[in-house]
Amino acid sequence: MDCFSSLRRDRGATLVFVLIVLVVLIAMAALAIDIGQLYVARQRAQNVCDYAALAGAPFLTGTADCTTPNGQAASNASKIASNNNELVPKWLVYATGSETPGVQVTFPSGTLADDAGRSYTVELGQAIRTSGYVKVNYGFARIFGLTTRNVSATSTVVMQEAKNFCSDLFVPLSVSSHTILGYDTWPAITFGGEVHLKVDTWQNNFLGAGNFGPLDMAGNGGSGYRDLLAGKGGVTCMSSDPSDWIYTLPGNKVGPTYQGLKDRLKSETDPRFTNDATAWNNWVAAYNSSTGMFPATKRIAIVPIVNYNTTPVNGKKQVQLIGMAGFFIESAENGKDIYGRFIQGIVFGENVKWVFPTGGSAPPSGQIMLTVRLVS
Repeated sequence: MDCFSSLRRDRGATLVFVLIVLVVLIAMAALAIDIGQLYVARQRAQNVCDYAALAGAPFLTGTADCTTPNGQAASNASKIASNNNELVPKWLVYATGSETPGVQVTFPSGTLADDAGRSYTVELGQAIRTSGYVKVNYGFARIFGLTTRNVSATSTVVMQEAKNFCSDLFVPLSVSSHTILGYDTWPAITFGGEVHLKVDTWQNNFLGAGNFGPLDMAGNGGSGYRDLLAGKGGVTCMSSDPSDWIYTLPGNKVGPTYQGLKDRLKSETDPRFTNDATAWNNWVAAYNSSTGMFPATKRIAIVPIVNYNTTPVNGKKQVQLIGMAGFFIESAENGKDIYGRFIQGIVFGENVKWVFPTGGSAPPSGQIMLTVRLVS
């Protein structure tokens, strides 16, 4: 055996080895492409489902009437899914259980779990779920008889009480939990029903002598109180979990109340809401059915809800914040009395979208403001 024969055999073995390595590398590359396609498809389906669920959530009212297939929650979720579903045909998202592009919209209730394993208990009308899938055509996996795979995603959004919130809409006027929920012969509030928020007599249903509802939220007495009423106090952050404790501002504060609210309402630029007598009806009539929203106005404020205390709070003392309430200011002519209507809003970050102006009452917790949470 000569050295040339040995060299030829070595070269042949090397060639076989190189071919095997090339095949493995090509297979790995092809497999990586398939896996990458699955990942992109999953993310694509998830994004469309997330957008759709978050778009439908503001139309949840907490009652079964918002869960109909043709209702605003389902319709808006489907509309947003369609607007975000333009990558045709490779990454087109289809509604679960069908061959129709878009998402399937359902309204779960009972106990729901988020991705971290936390549980949420919701009633029908307090949650919306969207689901869809993307068809993926395999490349390398075809040699194993696999041609396509449906990659699915699901998004669930629930409505919760807004317990921590920062806004420039807070005003230093308290409302009692008894006023919100009702007490003895005092009826619970009804959204959209006219109420007397600030009165010119001692509110002995929840505050002690010398207190008429004003709060020292700014910490500098009457001037800070007036500025917050006027909408000039900047952003205020409040929390009902854990609860903030806020000092009352004794005295009726007729002058600061009148001046602060006068300046607030004078800053309104929308002519529909400048007249006390017509502002509310004009605001209700301005509802946008395509977005499910009502317009912003200087007349809307957020009022702290303070816990009823069986021990009178005499003078300047602290009261416990247990919630927040949207309030539409109709009139405050003399600085003693403030009339308006409680409304409900949904908190998105530092913004509020006012959604339910009429009908219904506050939940048993007394918390009126809501927020949306994407749980899965």
